[in-house]
Amino acid sequence: MRPGFTLGDQDRLLQRGVIDSMGVMELIAFLHSEFGVVVADQDITESNLGTLADIARYVATHRTNGNGSGG
Repeated sequence: MRPGFTLGDQDRLLQRGVIDSMGVMELIAFLHSEFGVVVADQDITESNLGTLADIARYVATHRTNGNGSGG
């Protein structure tokens, strides 16, 4: 929707206007439905969900791996 817009792995999603507070809630629902990741309230932070790289790291460490453990 934004011609010429590029987004890097380290770009801050909120700061760049890619996501807003409602978008964060949608992201959390997406992470649960697609990857089985349940984002705890205390984990809803910029350091966990602020960039694409942060999200990838969070998912990698909290993804359900089949033995009931989230991380």
